[in-house]
Amino acid sequence: MAREPKRAQQIAEQIEREILNRGLVSGHRLGTEPELVERYAVSRAVLREAIRMVERHQLAETRRGMGGGLFVAQPAEEAVARVLSAYLDSIGLELSELFEARRLLEGELVRLAAIRGGKRGARELEAILEGGLALDSARDAVALLDHFYARLGELTRSPGLALFVRALSLAGMNMALGLHFGREAAQAAYRAAWKRYRAIAKSIATHDVERAQSQIAGQLDTDEREWSARRRRRRALAPPGRIKQGDALARLIRERIESEGMRPGDRLGSETELLDRYGVSRSILREAIRLLEHHGVVEMRRGIGGGLVVSEPDPDSVVRAASVYLAHLGLTVEQIREVRLLLEPVGAALAAERASDADLAELAADLVARLGLQGGRGLVAFRELHERIADLGGNRALALFTRVMIAAAWGLKDRAVRGLPVDALEKLRHSDTRIVGALHERDVERVTALMLDHLKFTLDWWAALHSRERLNVRPARRRDARRETD
Repeated sequence: MAREPKRAQQIAEQIEREILNRGLVSGHRLGTEPELVERYAVSRAVLREAIRMVERHQLAETRRGMGGGLFVAQPAEEAVARVLSAYLDSIGLELSELFEARRLLEGELVRLAAIRGGKRGARELEAILEGGLALDSARDAVALLDHFYARLGELTRSPGLALFVRALSLAGMNMALGLHFGREAAQAAYRAAWKRYRAIAKSIATHDVERAQSQIAGQLDTDEREWSARRRRRRALAPPGRIKQGDALARLIRERIESEGMRPGDRLGSETELLDRYGVSRSILREAIRLLEHHGVVEMRRGIGGGLVVSEPDPDSVVRAASVYLAHLGLTVEQIREVRLLLEPVGAALAAERASDADLAELAADLVARLGLQGGRGLVAFRELHERIADLGGNRALALFTRVMIAAAWGLKDRAVRGLPVDALEKLRHSDTRIVGALHERDVERVTALMLDHLKFTLDWWAALHSRERLNVRPARRRDARRETD
């Protein structure tokens, strides 16, 4: 079971819930430091740590000077995608995992874009690529393709899917940087990719779904073959394009940890030593350290013998950053539904094929331990069970995205579970028992069908709960409005 979060994390989550529950817009002033210390009844040190967590999720920002304080911010897709990408990089995502995830998600991305994008949107895709063949620098090429993927994601009207595809695209760029590509080979690969992406844009414009999906699959197959055939570089290159210097330095530090076989507790150096080693400014170093701390890769220890120390990567913080972003967008149940129905049946099928007998036996024992839990504890237990099934699928990118969408389904609001029908929890128990049984039998088709049925029931219940919440909120707002006019 999950550990009780420390006080700073509890306060950070309380601030985030307040922003989301009240629908506070960017620029809204939450208060000064003394006001927030008094409001949350915590020390200045605890509040500052909590604010750092909220700022990492880009839901608030601190402003200095007269009229300053903590203000609501607007999370940006690019920044959150980089957080997800950096985490995948930090855990050493394999080439096979990257392309398996990209085939699934990008195939769906171009399908939805072809259905929902419209002619104007498709023309915008073509316009982005116009003149791309004349580019002569990797920096410009990366920026162009990132822009293409960002707009392609917007056309789908599926924020979760768009975020995940962009994160994988960035992870792919990082991975490609570690491969030996000569200048001529790199230019030839880019020209071929540019032509394929133009063809994909044309297929989207004509709503030719099958052709668009076939074209993106062909591009990914080509990339995987070429990348697999190339040796990894011993030393990382600075990332081109719009990747910030702090991100680039964070990647260098992660690769040093990996190449030197460092373990949790090993010391990387003091701030002065790191500045001398990497030849960067203090602000860039601190930006890189903040990013690495956010992922749980390192921690900065104070005092004698302190410095930057290796720790374990933290998926919970990354999941929360992405789910906060999606919650801030006001993700609908239907938008959650289409991504979970894409991810979780595939994850369960992969688990049936790949999980060891010992893992499946442990999953069955875990299920038995959870069957007796009631109410909210029972729902949380089954949520954790589904996260475990995704992990057993053996693709860490798909497992991470599944956790994000499960967190998004639950939301960050304080929801009571009293709306759950009397027999619903029992139905969930029965459904999950059958899923675990099909996994144990390694029946891929059955476990896929059972997971689909389970998700449809669960998400229908969430949709009904959301509807009841809206009905309960609206009269209260009307009463408040009447009071103001009286």
